[in-house]
Amino acid sequence: MLLLAALTAAAFGNWEELEPVPYGAEAGAGIVFGADSIWGVFPVRAEDMTGFAVFSSASEQWRQPPNSTLEYLENTALSFQSQENGTVFLIGNKPGESPELLGYDLARRSWRHESDVRPPFLLGPGASMTYVPNRDYRPLCAVPGWLYCLPGDPDSPRQFWRYSIPTSLGPQAVEGIHPGEGAVIADMTPLFIWPSAPGQPGVEEEYRLMVATETAFVSPLLNVQTSESLYQPDELLPNGTIYWRTAYRNAKQQWVWGDVHSFTLQGGWIRLSDIPTPIGAGAALAYEDDYFDMFVDGRHCLIALVGGDRYQAWRYMRAYDIWVGLMPTEVEQKPGSALATHVGIFGQGHGKKPKAVFGSNLNAWCYNLFHGWRVWEDAHRLPELPGPGASLAYSLDNYVYLVVGENEEGNPRDGFWRHYAPSDDEGERLSSQGSPAGSTTGIARVMCSADRVGLEYHLAAAGRVRVSVHDALGRRKASLFSGIQPAGIHQVSWDLRGGGTKVVPGTYFVLLDVGQQQTRFKVVVR
Repeated sequence: MLLLAALTAAAFGNWEELEPVPYGAEAGAGIVFGADSIWGVFPVRAEDMTGFAVFSSASEQWRQPPNSTLEYLENTALSFQSQENGTVFLIGNKPGESPELLGYDLARRSWRHESDVRPPFLLGPGASMTYVPNRDYRPLCAVPGWLYCLPGDPDSPRQFWRYSIPTSLGPQAVEGIHPGEGAVIADMTPLFIWPSAPGQPGVEEEYRLMVATETAFVSPLLNVQTSESLYQPDELLPNGTIYWRTAYRNAKQQWVWGDVHSFTLQGGWIRLSDIPTPIGAGAALAYEDDYFDMFVDGRHCLIALVGGDRYQAWRYMRAYDIWVGLMPTEVEQKPGSALATHVGIFGQGHGKKPKAVFGSNLNAWCYNLFHGWRVWEDAHRLPELPGPGASLAYSLDNYVYLVVGENEEGNPRDGFWRHYAPSDDEGERLSSQGSPAGSTTGIARVMCSADRVGLEYHLAAAGRVRVSVHDALGRRKASLFSGIQPAGIHQVSWDLRGGGTKVVPGTYFVLLDVGQQQTRFKVVVR
């Protein structure tokens, strides 16, 4: 078992040129971070196809996953679902056709049409989409998250929609039934499961299932008989509260009814409040985890650029379904504008400012709560002028990745760059203290062996410490320490045998939290 470890923080510097993207980036190209990789979609009009590729942060190379080539799509937007197995979502349309939503499942390594319900809107050049995780995910709320979309519909360019993602893990029965009592699901053709009838000699199993939107079952949506204690409808059920009950036939040929159960269906596409400004080419949408904490319901909001050579920017408050204005951008949002935010492990962001680039402008930008859009001084000048197809992605280990898109003559380019982007506080600590872990921890280092990862760190003063291990999807795999420690040198270790179970190869993050400061180490297990 080969182990490679590195502190994810790096010294400040210029934009770093990486291996070029495998397809020339033209209008509709996009990248997104997920599962410790950068995923990219690249429509190629001249070849009537859409390329799909992934950039590994470990090998720093692009590769084409299996089943990666698609038909040519335009008006594309890309996002990544981090919960469950991980899925890359792509929305777009073939020329002259209606939109379709596709999902590339990382476990199955293939594309699928995501929904029986086609998107009920048209897409325009400013189409953008972002994923929001479900922080209440559990068996009774097995919705791994939502996709929010500004389609830029030419007929109605202010539309805003939400898609509830059905679970990819199959039915999660609770106390023998599915959907469970009080469950929230997104599958509009759910598999109903209930306990089998008590054994009755000489009586064949026979059941009835009734499904309705009211408890009296006067006008049921379903009223079926089946020989099994499960049933999946062919027709889509409506959103809202759904009631259901089952019965079995006894030896006297009578129906014996069970309790009435209920669940909430939140499936398909739901239209939300329109964004106040029409969407045009250069629009962008991103989920922001915690940067707006100081505002009422500031956590877990969305921010948007409207494009169309305009200056307006907006923040969407999910709790109230309303848009509130952000300070306008300093330059026009021309085609090639892009937006990126940092979403921390388990939603624990660390004050990292939203980052942006604007078409035909050589500055990199960030958003300040008190001063609005300002030039991002650490990155400052971009290595190439962004054009249509430019895209940004913000990785978990604090890098902003940039695809530059078309040049001023409209020709595709393959430039791919990255820049280290810590939070303001972390940047000040790193530059002033010269210490990876800041002034409280002093020095920290990772030590690897064939079956163990050790972390040694020095505390300048006593403090509360937490050390944990997370996988590339942000799921906690181990807690190594949590409590108060005195000043001095300390060591903790992670047993890769996992108490007899071999750790799955992949990328992991060792998080060292001391007070309000956090240091992340990346460990690659091969």
